[in-house]
Amino acid sequence: MSFGNDDPPAVPQYVAPPAPEEIMDVIDEITGTQSITVIGPDGKKRRKIERLPRTPEEQERFALGEELMTKSINNIKDLYQYNPENVINFEPLLRTFANLNDERANALGQVANIGNIREDIQAFKDMQGALDDDMFRRQNREMEENLGRKGLSDSYAGQEARAFAARNENLYRKQSELNANQYGEDLASKRLGRNAQAFALDETGRAGRLSAAEAEYQLRKDQQADIENKRQTAIGENMNLLKVGSGITRQDLDKALATQAPQIANQTFQMQNADSLQRYTAGVNARNAAYDRERNAYDQRPPTFTDMALRTGAHLLGRQFG
Repeated sequence: MSFGNDDPPAVPQYVAPPAPEEIMDVIDEITGTQSITVIGPDGKKRRKIERLPRTPEEQERFALGEELMTKSINNIKDLYQYNPENVINFEPLLRTFANLNDERANALGQVANIGNIREDIQAFKDMQGALDDDMFRRQNREMEENLGRKGLSDSYAGQEARAFAARNENLYRKQSELNANQYGEDLASKRLGRNAQAFALDETGRAGRLSAAEAEYQLRKDQQADIENKRQTAIGENMNLLKVGSGITRQDLDKALATQAPQIANQTFQMQNADSLQRYTAGVNARNAAYDRERNAYDQRPPTFTDMALRTGAHLLGRQFG
């Protein structure tokens, strides 16, 4: 029971701290990407970094790059399968050699003895393959570390980066295959040329027919070399087209990988929650300060009539009991 306004100030009541702010979706139109919140199949929220639809101009340029890559890879594959030796007819030359006597046939056998080219080619392929495997393992490890640092390992951009690396690896291995076969062709040609020179030194009595056979053989080799030069030129041209297409698609990928959307979203989320908590704390501190002032004023107020009456009654009552 109170008399007048003698009650102490009420203890302030505090509301619960504010709930965390929702993280803001950020659209990066410069890089054509966005960082958004989506609901997964399990009903849980998750952050997603994805590419925005390309503009018609960007899509046309990207499609051109992919088309150049596809066509050039297919052309290189066809050129690799194309063997100039199947075009040049060596049958007349072989028929001339077959008509020679046993001595000439034995000597000719040494001309055609160019060793086991397949084993030499395979050894070259194995050596090159080991070097390629080591190089691509290192490159893939560096790419995964780079994606991991940027937080893009499980993103669409990361998938595109892996697909692009896989295409480059496939192309590089095809070129290594071409180089190995070219190595075998050059090795066979050199050995065959050396054997032909040795055979010519022993061909004293068969100079006429041998000269004609060598002339015909050389003609066929020149035709074969001409076709091979054209094939290599075509391979080089398609390699240049592949580089152009790869550059276009790589530029598109690099642009997406330069996105700032995830960082901006996280920074905005942190600033919003920090501001909300700061304002909540300021409100609590203001209430506490007001309560302290009221309590201090209450404690320092002069005694009221009610206080003196209560003190007198308590004193008389004590004396009475005493």
